[in-house]
Amino acid sequence: MTLKVSMRFVWATIALASFSLPACDKYACGESHSSTQTAIALPQGQLAALFAEAEAHAKRPPTDFNGIPIKTQLPEFAIKQPVLTMYSSDATVKLAGCFDHGVYLSLDGLNKPDGSITLFWGEGPEPGEKLLWSKAHPDAGR
Repeated sequence: MTLKVSMRFVWATIALASFSLPACDKYACGESHSSTQTAIALPQGQLAALFAEAEAHAKRPPTDFNGIPIKTQLPEFAIKQPVLTMYSSDATVKLAGCFDHGVYLSLDGLNKPDGSITLFWGEGPEPGEKLLWSKAHPDAGR
């Protein structure tokens, strides 16, 4: 069986790819993304308040822990109103979404002495992370 591909299809595919690829860089959630840089600059007091807020939610009986509005005052990120997504002793806050990856705060060890907030960005060959705050060493991320 031979495969016959119309030249229109080939040229349409090439045209679509050539217009789409430059846009990929615009939507990359890497280290230089504005939400990554804003999160890195968050004051330790705001990070501590966010962690305390998540700890208060973690003490409640589990109901629906997806999309809890954040009361802690935060600067504006790509996602205008980030929310907490709770797990048993952890939580995440998505700050930006870029196709299938993003910029996230990971709040680990809620209600434990070794709690921390780590920033994660990107995907694939250039993902990154940075410890921003630690309960045991509040200035560890700086």
